[in-house]
Amino acid sequence: IFFEVFGRWPTRTESAYWDSRRSDKPTDSAIRGAMQYYLARHPENKEGNKAVSPSEIDTLFFSVWGRNPTSSERQYWTSRIADKPFKVDLVGAMQFHQAQGYQH
Repeated sequence: IFFEVFGRWPTRTESAYWDSRRSDKPTDSAIRGAMQYYLARHPENKEGNKAVSPSEIDTLFFSVWGRNPTSSERQYWTSRIADKPFKVDLVGAMQFHQAQGYQH
């Protein structure tokens, strides 16, 4: 869950902290919400506080679909960098589109 929210693996200290929060946030959705709440107030903790490079689209797409994007898919996802500049956000959008069966 930490990687999904922060776009990186936690340090040992962060891992211990979020594990300790399981007592008051027992479900994945509750802990994810707490992490997102924290991140909204501390954006410097998110990996890649800069725009995703267009050269990373193929790798990110492959991580979701298990294949390289077509040229139209690459073009679409490259255009989405403007509104999804963080890797974790762009991958989240890709996962949503895959789950919905959207094609580009």
